[in-house]
Amino acid sequence: MEDDRGTILIERGSRPMRLTRTGDIVLDHAKRVLDLSDAAKADVMRIGRGQTGLLTVAFVGSALYPVLPWVLWDFRQQSPKVDVSLTETLAPDTAGGLQERKMDVGIVRPALLTLDEFEQRPLVAEKMVVAVPEGHPVRHETTLALASVHGAPLILFPIHPKPSLTEVILNACDAVGAEPDIVQNVLHLQTALILDPAGCSRTGRYIRQTLLPSFEELPSTNCNKGSKQSPLGGTARQCRPHL
Repeated sequence: MEDDRGTILIERGSRPMRLTRTGDIVLDHAKRVLDLSDAAKADVMRIGRGQTGLLTVAFVGSALYPVLPWVLWDFRQQSPKVDVSLTETLAPDTAGGLQERKMDVGIVRPALLTLDEFEQRPLVAEKMVVAVPEGHPVRHETTLALASVHGAPLILFPIHPKPSLTEVILNACDAVGAEPDIVQNVLHLQTALILDPAGCSRTGRYIRQTLLPSFEELPSTNCNKGSKQSPLGGTARQCRPHL
């Protein structure tokens, strides 16, 4: 470096040899480079172990209430230095994002049967419930049979694009010979619960009900407080969120 820069870094005529002022500056820079190199190696190791970096998570809206909050809380307790980026998507978009490596993790409902190259794990098992408004004839029933929704006006999520939660619900209904009357499609769970108490026919009778997974931690609002969840007996269907 002395020959390259034409600068003396070490005073060789003295005993012991010592660094010149320029040499002290170069040594200080060299120490910083070594420290940065060690830090870079440590960061690479932490990233490799999933302890730092960025995690991109796609999730379906219905996973927001029962699953996402406690999953995120638990993850952040274990990996506080990992930044999490959240994107709400439909299940097919989640599949595409995973395949294109735009997403690291997807929370979907139901399981994506087409993604054989990815590992999928169930997060939580849920029973199906019917949400009914005040004045509904089955409001005080403790448990309902799934067949009871046959011919009943229902608020459901759209069946397309597939796979969808509604597809799972309708398959379960079909298995017991029930064919509900879908009178309203909604994109979001909260919308369904807001419309549910307001669902009345032209004669003024409450007729609407909503078939959905059980959400014990669903926040109560002035809009949905009139909606009651009635469990469906024997309907622990595969509607549970998958990771």
